[in-house]
Amino acid sequence: MLKFIRYITALAGILLAAGLIITGPPAQAQTKARKSEKTEKIEDQAYSRRDYRLGITLSEFRAIPYPDQQHWPNAYPVCSDEARAKDSPFWDADPPARFKKAGVVGCLFFYNDKAGGRPWGAGLGLDDLRPITRFLFIKADTDSELRLFWIVTEGPAAEYDRVMATFTTAYGKPSSQTNDAVQNRMGAVFQNTTIRWDNSVSYIEAHRYADSIQRFQINHGYKPLMKVFNQRIDQVNAEAAKKL
Repeated sequence: MLKFIRYITALAGILLAAGLIITGPPAQAQTKARKSEKTEKIEDQAYSRRDYRLGITLSEFRAIPYPDQQHWPNAYPVCSDEARAKDSPFWDADPPARFKKAGVVGCLFFYNDKAGGRPWGAGLGLDDLRPITRFLFIKADTDSELRLFWIVTEGPAAEYDRVMATFTTAYGKPSSQTNDAVQNRMGAVFQNTTIRWDNSVSYIEAHRYADSIQRFQINHGYKPLMKVFNQRIDQVNAEAAKKL
């Protein structure tokens, strides 16, 4: 789309020089240009989960105030690069082993209960649900900091249609929707709907069923770093294949 815009702009310059087009008032032209620039910037913005926008650095993530203090007062993030992440229950922030080999750092929210100060997992509001949400970070070879590239949210599958209606209100018509058959352990077949929204740098992909028919999963992905992640995972898998 950007190449097309540049092409049209260049063509207009050629026609103007040749006297084949008539320009409107300069102020009007400038106003249209500003509106076009503003629209383009909005379209290029990465999607976010609440206040946590894809592409932010890990240090920026840690500095953002937790938004659901009314439900979990004084909730805080714990990330897998911290020493305390080796202890229960903080080790839940640890990503899968192959993700770690690819350089991924995972983060979850926790809070301490009032009774004994014991830490528990804290959710992050989604519509009127408060599901546990995982944040994953990776660093590109050309970057000096880890950046948020993947947000994973799971919730009750029974709420999927209602949550998707809210997403459609927020983001408009989905870019795509597919339906694939999934089978449970008892042999029953279900239709697993996947709805996706895309912009130039990110996507939201929502599955009716995740690892079970009881849970939905919503993935927010940052395309530039998702590409880096996939390349790293391919390398990890290639190394593992040598040991067969």
